[in-house]
Amino acid sequence: MTLLEAPTSWQGPVPAMDPLTEPYWDSLRQHRLALLRCRQCGYWLHYPVPACRKCLSDDVEYQPVSGKGSIYTFSVVHREFGIHFPIPWVAAFVELVEQDGLRLPTNIVGCAPDEVSIGMPVQVTYRDYEDGLTLALFEPDVGGGSGR
Repeated sequence: MTLLEAPTSWQGPVPAMDPLTEPYWDSLRQHRLALLRCRQCGYWLHYPVPACRKCLSDDVEYQPVSGKGSIYTFSVVHREFGIHFPIPWVAAFVELVEQDGLRLPTNIVGCAPDEVSIGMPVQVTYRDYEDGLTLALFEPDVGGGSGR
């Protein structure tokens, strides 16, 4: 069983929804990846914060990103942590092509754990759960042009 074949009901902790993060989760439910971006200097922000870390402006809004990037770092997990992913699974940080240092914590799916490598080009895919939660996962980018 792969992560994409995992149970259809989410069995792990539920992310906190608040006015700052709700647009992120709403975009995922629409199978779009949108992150906060400063309207003053163009700097992308993730995790969501109410002001730009670069210029300190509070003029930030959610904008779509390409969903393409490369694996910055990863770990193959060989034990169950209460979220019921099929073992082994790959926890990773993906650096998006939009900006150096723009990294998302995620899981890598669509390949065997021993095929995953740092710098590997990946693209976003989505996993919908029955309770309305959608997660952004990443899979190998077969086009291969998304890496840094």
